[in-house]
Amino acid sequence: MKGDLIVLVADKDMKAVIETLIEEKSRHQLQIRAIEFRVINHPNRDPGVRKGAHEVLRIHQDDYVKAMVILDYEGSGFEGLPEELEEEIGENVVRNTRWKRDDVEVIVVKPELEIWVWGVADKFPDIFGKKVPRYDFKPSRPKEEFEKILREVGRPQSPSLFREIARKVNRNHVENCRDRAFRKLVETLRGWFGL
Repeated sequence: MKGDLIVLVADKDMKAVIETLIEEKSRHQLQIRAIEFRVINHPNRDPGVRKGAHEVLRIHQDDYVKAMVILDYEGSGFEGLPEELEEEIGENVVRNTRWKRDDVEVIVVKPELEIWVWGVADKFPDIFGKKVPRYDFKPSRPKEEFEKILREVGRPQSPSLFREIARKVNRNHVENCRDRAFRKLVETLRGWFGL
């Protein structure tokens, strides 16, 4: 029996976020049913996903009904539009596996995963346990600003921290987030596995 979804991501932080969003305790925020899924990260991070997603996913083509690829725009080495990179990777996966185009989705996060962290900035005091500045905006350099906060509160960046942040996502965060990549993630999962 095939699983529902295989997700290839660029790194362990992204793996922690996606696993947490889809797992049993969080999936009701996305309004999706329980699914059998696996998230794997590419050892060569964003460039590895960009150039070799089809090779990694080909190994799993007989085990899952749907396939998703998620990577950061920054660090991928691609210079066109995120949508162009999504199309390039998607077509490459379809050409080299048995999945049809409707069964494969590629999501490029611009500039990078940390932009999603700012969607739950209202939960920073709960997460960090210290007074952090109130953010009513997403910074233009989300990764650098996030790393600055981590230095100030003395927390290392780690998959466990990203898992903790993803656990704070509630339905309000999901519905109000306007980030193109996050909306695409939510809409794709609802389209494939909606309640």
